[in-house]
Amino acid sequence: RRLVFIRGIPCFSREEMETILVHSHPDVILVFVAGAPDRRLGGVKVLLQQATIRQFPLLRGVKLMEWMRSIPAAAGLTIEEDALHSLIECIGEDQEVLYHELKKLNLFVGTGTIGRHHVWALAVANSADGMIWHLLELIGRRDPRKALVYIQELLERGEDPFRLWNTLLWMLRTVVQEAMLLAERQSLTVARSTNILRLREVLCL
Repeated sequence: RRLVFIRGIPCFSREEMETILVHSHPDVILVFVAGAPDRRLGGVKVLLQQATIRQFPLLRGVKLMEWMRSIPAAAGLTIEEDALHSLIECIGEDQEVLYHELKKLNLFVGTGTIGRHHVWALAVANSADGMIWHLLELIGRRDPRKALVYIQELLERGEDPFRLWNTLLWMLRTVVQEAMLLAERQSLTVARSTNILRLREVLCL
C-alpha cells in the first residue's frame, strides 16, 4: 500500500471531497495532518464523517520527562533530573530535536549517567529562550567569567554571532526598561504621597 501525507486539509467543497474519497485507489491511504480543522467547511465535514481520526497531543511536563528518560534507558543509560531540565532550557520542547540530542548524548557518554555538564558541553542551543535563561542565570550569580566562557562555548558550537549579539542587546534593553519602570513607579509613589500630604494640609485649613 502507498501512504500519502497531506499537510493541512484543502478547502474543497463537499462534492469535491466526496469525489476524491470515492475515486482514491484502494491501495492508497490518505493521511491529512491538521491541527484544528475548520468544521464549518463542507469538505471538512465529509472528511471527518468518513475518516479515522487520531490525535497526537504534544507531551508536556511529567509525560515529556518520562519520554526523555526512556531514550537513554533504551541504551542502558540514566539521565539526571538537572540534565533533563538543562536540555529543555537549551533545546526547547520540540520532541524531534530532543530525540536527536538525546541520541547524541547516548553516544557521547557511552555508559553510566548523563549529567548537566554533558548537556552544556554537547547540546546545540536551538532555543533562544534557553540560551537567554542560562545566560541570565550565570549573570545573576555575578560571575562574568563563567558567562563569557558560556558565550565562547556557544560560538565554538556554531552559534550565529549576530543572533547572540542581538540576544545580549535584548537582555540589556530589558534590564534598562525594567530599571526605568521601577524608577517611574518610585517617582509616582513619591508624587502620590506628596499630593496626599498637601490634600491633608488643605483639609486641615
